[in-house]
Amino acid sequence: MSIVVEKVTKTFGGVTALSEVTTEIKPGIITSLIGPNGAGKTTLFNVITGFYPPTSGKVLLDGRPIHSLPPHRVAALGVSRTFQTALLFEEMTVLENVLVGQHRSLAGGFLASALGLPRIGRMEKKGREEAMHYLEFVGLGRSAESLAGSLPYGKKRLLEMARALASKPRFLLLDEPAAGLNNEETASLGGLITRIKEMGVTVLLVEHDMSLVMDISDHVVVLNFGRKLAEGPPREVRTDRQVIEAYLGEED
Repeated sequence: MSIVVEKVTKTFGGVTALSEVTTEIKPGIITSLIGPNGAGKTTLFNVITGFYPPTSGKVLLDGRPIHSLPPHRVAALGVSRTFQTALLFEEMTVLENVLVGQHRSLAGGFLASALGLPRIGRMEKKGREEAMHYLEFVGLGRSAESLAGSLPYGKKRLLEMARALASKPRFLLLDEPAAGLNNEETASLGGLITRIKEMGVTVLLVEHDMSLVMDISDHVVVLNFGRKLAEGPPREVRTDRQVIEAYLGEED
């Protein structure tokens, strides 16, 4: 029930974005992936979720190799993600966007849908109820019939999280969810991510807001120039000399 990254290297031409990174995303906790800009954090996200194949190394889900699978196959195994910039269907309603996240569990087949079979109606009703549950969970219940494109930036990030949760993942990967949020929104986001963990969903978080990371994380992994620099509990990582130097620079 864990994701294991084993000696993963990813190169783009002559640039090495990741170099033999090894770590484990353990179940039931919040793991944060931090590091300076260009450290390789989003690249590692993309390798784990199937958007990039590793140049070498492995990604294992419950002991099964997934590093050669396309993104939709990885998602079908219970690994969902959000992106640095919210990717929504802006001309669809908020509720419809969440329903999109349920497409695997609601698929009833073309013929059954065309014939209007009763079970399809029941599935659609259940799907709408579950979608509303996730919207209420993230605080967007009152915006269900609004167009997604009309939402302010912070609520768009919440909608993307609701859509990811609608796929009922075991692992949720959040790529800089606090980017662009004010202090109040960030504090609310921290509470939401903690509640997601309490639902039984394992969270992997890429984030630059160190206050948020240190407040909610159970485990922290630090990357620098594509290599793993340190990992451990937040209280240990925040006092690690190499980590401090990577963020603040080393004195002459």
